[in-house]
Amino acid sequence: GAPAPEILQAERPHSIIGGGHAGADLLATLVDNKFNHHLPEYRQVRMFAELGLKLPTSTVNDWIHATANVLFPLYESQREAVMAGRYVQIDEVPWNIADRKGQSCRKGYAWQFRDVSPHPRGTFFYYHKGSRGGEIPRTQLRGYQGVIQNDGYKVYNEFENVPGITVLACMAHIRRKFVDAQKSNPLACEAVKYIATLYALEENLVASGASADEIRAERQRLAVPILKGIEAWMRTAYVTCTPKEPLAVAIKYALSLWPRVMRYTEEGYYHIDSNPVEQGQRPSALGRKNYLFSQNDRGAEDNAIFYTFIVSCENLGINPRQWLQDTLQRLRPDMDEPELIQLLPYNYKT
Repeated sequence: GAPAPEILQAERPHSIIGGGHAGADLLATLVDNKFNHHLPEYRQVRMFAELGLKLPTSTVNDWIHATANVLFPLYESQREAVMAGRYVQIDEVPWNIADRKGQSCRKGYAWQFRDVSPHPRGTFFYYHKGSRGGEIPRTQLRGYQGVIQNDGYKVYNEFENVPGITVLACMAHIRRKFVDAQKSNPLACEAVKYIATLYALEENLVASGASADEIRAERQRLAVPILKGIEAWMRTAYVTCTPKEPLAVAIKYALSLWPRVMRYTEEGYYHIDSNPVEQGQRPSALGRKNYLFSQNDRGAEDNAIFYTFIVSCENLGINPRQWLQDTLQRLRPDMDEPELIQLLPYNYKT
């Protein structure tokens, strides 16, 4: 009989950003290069041109913004997941916003909320008009029940009176002020030595593989007496200082936070400081040095989405570019909440 050829056509690739031909691998590479490896878009464009692919910088910029839009539902799910951990460290980081014509950049702030519970789910960044005001944590922590840990920034004071919230302080911030005070008053060395003893205890407990219950018991037995000794020493040393000298400032700062400082001894899984959340600020600080600024608040909001996932992957030991590529391929606009949750970094399986 007559030949009856069958024409087979490959399935059309899934459109990631609607109408564009950019695939998940290219979009993941652009985002990872910028937010993980701190390569500005114009530099990436030059690199692609050397490989024979010519792209306008404006096109790359549009693609990155469109990718942020695609990831937004997942970003909302990540926020919920972080807060569900019931133990978050919070810190703010300055970002430059260049939306004032003919003027220098204004300083906006992004907030990072990092889950440091025993089974952490990563972090999320939040940016709203660059505000560093108390309305940001007030809004983000509405209905929250659990532990928050932060530096001595005054906006956190109100949470001392919120039922169901426990506030912890950061020993690293306190130590820093005493280290600086040593330059002008050798007496500050005493505080630095005391605090070093507390950190040595923490290192020994981690090295010995102690359980949370064992850590709590050892903190109660050894750290609590040291903390009480530091407090007594500070009250005695304060009267020997002039009010504005660095040692007096360090002591006043520490004493104002001392009840929050003492609380880390109450549970074995509490951290002595908020260094983990500070470490999560490094990628955006390095980014600020390389691509310098966002052109407006909208751009900074998109950056918050990308840093949420890049830093979460870093926290959880996941390759960010691989997670991005796989997730962009799997993500669909009609997914419900349980499906979105399965795509989050802490649920990621290659």
